[in-house]
Amino acid sequence: MIILQLHGKENVTVSREGVHGLIHHLLPTEYHEQGVGTQFANGDNIKAHTFWVPCGDYEKYQPFLLEIRALGITEQNLYKALKSKESLTLDGKEVNIDLCRHFSVKAEEVLRTFMPILVRKSMKNAAFLKYGSPGQKTIYLTYKDNPAAWLETVKSNLVRRAEAIMGGGWVEQAGPLHIRVIQATDARSQLRGRVVRGTRGKLEIKAPWNDIAFNLSLGERCSYGFGVLGGEAYESWT
Repeated sequence: MIILQLHGKENVTVSREGVHGLIHHLLPTEYHEQGVGTQFANGDNIKAHTFWVPCGDYEKYQPFLLEIRALGITEQNLYKALKSKESLTLDGKEVNIDLCRHFSVKAEEVLRTFMPILVRKSMKNAAFLKYGSPGQKTIYLTYKDNPAAWLETVKSNLVRRAEAIMGGGWVEQAGPLHIRVIQATDARSQLRGRVVRGTRGKLEIKAPWNDIAFNLSLGERCSYGFGVLGGEAYESWT
């Protein structure tokens, strides 16, 4: 279970389209603590309102960071705020967003748990862009079907995701995206103690972004999340 708390400074007010929209559209009503998601109105003061995000219910709420971005707060700013405890700007007002577990843990530990959820989608074998500038990453993956066809799917998803977040034409302006298989072996592979059926390949990604996040399906019940946020790498196995 993950808790998201919105702490408002004294006399801080927000618009209905701000925090109300953030909470109301993020989670179904049953996950709002004491109906907090339906009680916000124009001019409301935010005072440590809390709602719970159940880990694993990926299909029941929209990606958190995309909602944050719609309010003018970037993933990178959120990450930095989590580490430095700095405040963020919401609807022109400073609001401290504290993302933590039920028990006190460091922000980095929270990110290792929470970030892969943000990039995970229902479709399998998909990779999604988060944000960033020039960089190159090499990761391992497995293929369920034809590697060439799968690779085109990954490319397509990356480009679509980039356009959805940054706006149409942003990918072309930023530079080309190159993805290719540089190593592939047959038979069953074992990654981090987990047995994965299929072909194990080494995927080289040269993208015009430095901070990127991926979630790759490595079989029926194994997925690998990898990303670089704020210059620091994280990874997650599920």
